[in-house]
Amino acid sequence: MKKHNPKLLGISIALILTACATQQAGQWQQIGTTEQGSVAYSVDKSSIQRNGQKVTFKSQAKYLKVNQLPTNLPTHSAAITTWEMNCDSGVYRPLHTQLVDSNGKVVYSSEITQQDFQPAPSRETAMYRQRQVVCKGK
Repeated sequence: MKKHNPKLLGISIALILTACATQQAGQWQQIGTTEQGSVAYSVDKSSIQRNGQKVTFKSQAKYLKVNQLPTNLPTHSAAITTWEMNCDSGVYRPLHTQLVDSNGKVVYSSEITQQDFQPAPSRETAMYRQRQVVCKGK
């Protein structure tokens, strides 16, 4: 029987765990893309937390065309944002955003201090489709 080097085994396990930590686990449901096909939007159904009409959830905006990336931010392939929304009125606000690279590594993270809610989204927006998913049954 071949002996395994415990130090090498420990390093391998640490690398595997690190790789797993950078993946964005969850139950992501794709809800659509922009008209130009440059950004795909998804909602993490496992992140939905309801408290009366208030709901918090995570969404992902995945950039499909590199030339569509915002230039004032670190290089990233997706933005994952935690939102708060009122299902009755539809008003919403961001709470936290993470930018991740193509390997799933977080390259930027920020708590959002904006306290004002945005008006209810119009039917043509990704936020409207997100509202349909997270407020379903309400």
